[in-house]
Amino acid sequence: MRRPPALLLFVLGFSAWWFQYFTGASGSAFGKGFEGIAVAKSIANKGAFADPFEYPTGPSAHLAPLYPFIIALAIKLFGFTPSIVLPLCAFNAVLLGLLLELVYKIAGGVTGEIAALLVLSATSAQAQWETVLSAVLFATAVWRILEDKPLSAGLWSGLSVLSNPLCLPLLFVFGFRSSARFVARAVPVAILIVSPWLIRNWVVLGAPFFVRDNLGIELYIANNDDATAESTTNPALFGRHPMYNRAEAELVARMGERSYNSLRLSDALSWIRQHPVRFAKLSAQRFFFYWFPPPHEGWQAYGSCAITLLAMGGLYHGRANPWMWTLATAAMLHSLVYAFFQADIRYRTPALWIAAIPAARFVEHILDKMGLRPERGSGPIENGPIQNGPVESSSPRDYPAQRYQANGAQ
Repeated sequence: MRRPPALLLFVLGFSAWWFQYFTGASGSAFGKGFEGIAVAKSIANKGAFADPFEYPTGPSAHLAPLYPFIIALAIKLFGFTPSIVLPLCAFNAVLLGLLLELVYKIAGGVTGEIAALLVLSATSAQAQWETVLSAVLFATAVWRILEDKPLSAGLWSGLSVLSNPLCLPLLFVFGFRSSARFVARAVPVAILIVSPWLIRNWVVLGAPFFVRDNLGIELYIANNDDATAESTTNPALFGRHPMYNRAEAELVARMGERSYNSLRLSDALSWIRQHPVRFAKLSAQRFFFYWFPPPHEGWQAYGSCAITLLAMGGLYHGRANPWMWTLATAAMLHSLVYAFFQADIRYRTPALWIAAIPAARFVEHILDKMGLRPERGSGPIENGPIQNGPVESSSPRDYPAQRYQANGAQ
């Protein structure tokens, strides 16, 4: 099997985004109802990271800052008109192309090719959300960790956290086997990148929230008498959220975002204590929908379900390889967080590529059984974590995974 260059995967991802957009399969939309766009308008018009719920609710840390600032730049350049969709879609088309290229570089060879195609099968072109940007930044950070590049890994890890703070524990999973010297050089860089935003939160909101302060409202919307597991069918989202309930937004404005989230966190925890069975049922449903989103979530639900099933096979087939379990640990950790909040298919996107790699290895196994033996590649994971055979490298120092295997672990 001939291995296409990474550039071809980039072009495929870039083209697929536009295909989705022009065929109406993307789901890209702008206007009222999107918190990131509301904050971006506030940045562009008032120079303040504020008002995520359309109403004037004041300074905010409701969202991670990176993508709203990018949207605000687009508003400054193109104005808030229907034409702004095109440059933002172009930006995200580039991101999707980069994501496929990164998956190929991380996994290597035919594993990377198949994994990239699997990611493409489950990624929707929704430029109003930061999900593809988060996936690219997270994948880049992991790639630099596997390449044993501490300064670069720290830089990209910091940017990844500023796009999606829930990637932080996953970065620790991938960096766990790195040397103390690597950690000592990478972590300060990441802290340097993230610290200005934490300081801003402390100064503006009165507490050094770790990137976002929305835990209270999100837990409350997902856990109450009206709640259902999915965001698209959750009456509480449209009846209790400040984005859709003006009285709630006015309460945020009066109390301030910090106090409001503390109140709603208290409400959510109180409800959970009083309804443990109902909470357990909702959490189980949300956990299931993370891995197996229902068809009404869109065409990408089928790709997401396929990745889950294939990844199970890949994990079983590669169960003797400790780096397979590293991938499984990272993917499971990400899913457990979302068991407590509303289920939405887009939440899986930043970490989707993790499950796509063992899924791709299982596809390779099937091809091998069919007599279509795939050609091995040369990415960090193909040479180290996921390869079942001996490591093919001039030096065990090339990658952290190779150092691990060189020490005798199989």
